[in-house]
Amino acid sequence: MPQAPAELVQHDCIMLETQINDGLWSVASSGRGAVSPRLTTSDIIVAREMAVAGVGIAMLTQAVCAAEVKAGRLVRLLPQWRIPPVVIAAMFLERRHMPLRIRAFIDLMAQAIRSGD
Repeated sequence: MPQAPAELVQHDCIMLETQINDGLWSVASSGRGAVSPRLTTSDIIVAREMAVAGVGIAMLTQAVCAAEVKAGRLVRLLPQWRIPPVVIAAMFLERRHMPLRIRAFIDLMAQAIRSGD
């Protein structure tokens, strides 16, 4: 098991395309080379399932992997290290003509973010 992010270069890693684009996997480039993905995907659920299947190490959110960690199907690595926070934004054209379903969705997302779900 890696003890520091730089050691990830020695492991098979499952990377989300957005994580690659955001440079989140560059944490291991301390002179030992860059982390190369064994698998890339655009779907975090696919990344989780590949990690559960033993394909490699994935960078997952707590919300996506909590049940698998609790059940012992996944193990948290590098507990002292945290990924940078993600900026979440909801955009719409006009506030006065916003459909109720959009307002309900935004309210639901804001509540989920505040409560940590």
